[in-house]
Amino acid sequence: MVAGRVVSCSGGLLRMNGMRYRLLVAMVLVGQAGGQTLAHKNWAGSGMSAQSWWERAVFCRVSEGATLKQAEAQMDRMQAMGCDAVVLSPLGAGSTPVDAKLGSIEDADALIEDVGHRKMRLVLDLALAGATEEELTGRMRLWLNRGVAGFVLVGQPVDPGMVKRLRQVVAGALGVRVLIGDGAVPDAQMMVRHLGGGVAAVRAELAGASGPVVLSGSVGAAKVSAAVLLGNGAAAELPVEAGHAGLKAKRAFSADELMLWVPVGDASLVKQDEAGYAAMTAWDAKLVELHHGHEALRTGQATYLDHDAQGVLAWVVKGRVGVAPAIVLCNLSGKPVKVALRAEVKALGVKGGYLRPLLRSEEGKNYPSLDGVELGVDEVLVGEIR
Repeated sequence: MVAGRVVSCSGGLLRMNGMRYRLLVAMVLVGQAGGQTLAHKNWAGSGMSAQSWWERAVFCRVSEGATLKQAEAQMDRMQAMGCDAVVLSPLGAGSTPVDAKLGSIEDADALIEDVGHRKMRLVLDLALAGATEEELTGRMRLWLNRGVAGFVLVGQPVDPGMVKRLRQVVAGALGVRVLIGDGAVPDAQMMVRHLGGGVAAVRAELAGASGPVVLSGSVGAAKVSAAVLLGNGAAAELPVEAGHAGLKAKRAFSADELMLWVPVGDASLVKQDEAGYAAMTAWDAKLVELHHGHEALRTGQATYLDHDAQGVLAWVVKGRVGVAPAIVLCNLSGKPVKVALRAEVKALGVKGGYLRPLLRSEEGKNYPSLDGVELGVDEVLVGEIR
């Protein structure tokens, strides 16, 4: 699943609550940590940035049921994509920190250490169903002390005030940690947001979102869905379809899942589609680079254009004076379309009628004028207006 543009990462799909929390660390601790707020030798910390790491992070999720060894095998791809945080399903229950089917506590430590060496963070699902608050807080403290950077709440709390108390546990740990919930969970630092319906509904929801979002249902192919991470200036997730017929048969992909699903399984199946994975990884990496690095997309204000009748999701992002505005076009219509954009762009006070492509899913095409931009099926175009 997931708002911000998730990894729905993403957009993304994580929505921040009204209240933000920043942990101030004594200068003596900062000095001891070499300029970083370290919680554990295996966690990179946050540094003393004015912005919490998770506010613009890209979250990527390892598939449910993956062992810790299988998850570690995916870290090269995660790093190549530019992920800021890796999300794992619950590792254990009750008094058992790690289910034996998934590995050992030593395997978990090794993965946390590997993630930290790659300048990423590890976030764990925290299942609320069937657990007492005492069990939850004990589990949280165990993993916080081992270097985990936060938790995703799975399920609905019986007592709404419990989430506030769980957040206090996170806040009490050294470093800047994060507690993520869905739209029905109060007091979480970030909120996950699912988008469904047609193009008009997606556009309307994106226009009102303050964090990352996730496309759900039948809206959008993999590259289109991933491109939504550019729709908001907050955290992001990368919702991506499995892409493997064999793997899909073993485990159906749900578009309502949080973050990016990275398939694991039969090595021969993965090898068969190695080129496809490489291409999607490269695409995601370019999107993440734009999400983090393009000034207009990072700091500007998005205005959504109305091309719903054509099945095109389109928006213009204007940054500060002197920075070229950006435009993002996603064809969700299921057929080739041609869109005329000059009049709408001019009405926004943007000068220029030509596109300089920054990223496009169909290579070799030219987009010389805003008068008529031709988009193929499921095509995505990110460009600057010149």
